[in-house]
Amino acid sequence: MAEDHIGDVFGAQPVVRERIQDESAVRDHARIDDHDRLPDGFDAWLAPDGRFDARRLDAAVPDRPVVLRTMDHHTAWVNSEALRRAGFTAATSDPDGGEIVRRHGSTEPLGTLREFGAVLPVLDLVPRPSHETQVDARPPPGSPPPV
Repeated sequence: MAEDHIGDVFGAQPVVRERIQDESAVRDHARIDDHDRLPDGFDAWLAPDGRFDARRLDAAVPDRPVVLRTMDHHTAWVNSEALRRAGFTAATSDPDGGEIVRRHGSTEPLGTLREFGAVLPVLDLVPRPSHETQVDARPPPGSPPPV
């Protein structure tokens, strides 16, 4: 049976995936307070050297966690509230199997998390969709993957 990509092996996360291709679209999607919709699969080239700054998401959504993942799901761009709730501070060591990217010349987290050891703690902050939402989000059999 083929994988329909309606959930992750690493935990059931929001299932309506939306490809995003520029930073303004990232911020627009981040503003949506619908936990069953997660902008997903943006290109790492949207930021120099793939280093995404939490402050840019904070300008759009300062009061709740925002977690956005790149196409390969190995990198997440998060806002400061997500970093705070995950307990990622300047004093936090990189977790096993992950990297908390730091601001240049500082130990303060930038807002970029790499690999699952760092990404999974913030994904746990995103409410899981209901079973009904997961079923409703399944594409019809034979439909093409999202673009």
